[in-house]
Amino acid sequence: MPRHERRPTSQPVSMAATINMLDSKLRLLAQRIKVIENNVQVMARTIVSHNKQLKELERKLEEGGGVKINKEEILTELKASMPTQVGDTSRLEEEIKALRDDIARLKSRVSELEYVIKSLNTMEFITLDQLKEAIESKLKEIKKED
Repeated sequence: MPRHERRPTSQPVSMAATINMLDSKLRLLAQRIKVIENNVQVMARTIVSHNKQLKELERKLEEGGGVKINKEEILTELKASMPTQVGDTSRLEEEIKALRDDIARLKSRVSELEYVIKSLNTMEFITLDQLKEAIESKLKEIKKED
């Protein structure tokens, strides 16, 4: 009876592929978080800039520095744009939190899969063909004994 070497099953390969896929997703989520954080910083600087402009305009208008602009109109425009920027900042912060939660879940899942892969000994598995051959040879041995 010829000896057959055991070949690893496709199960560990699919788990490795799953881990690679999850790792890629983690990296993508991390990149998205960085982009969102940068956007939040830009929006925060914009809000600060608008506040400075608003205060400067108010100061000039109070001093009567020759500015012939409708004070109420400018103040209304600036104040109207600020809530949308604050709302955008809040929305981006919520997205960042959700992405961080997703990353934490994916890291946990990757850790679990790594543990399963490390605990599997692929040398203990046989292929279906090898199992059929072993059964057939055993049946032949039993028939010879009878």
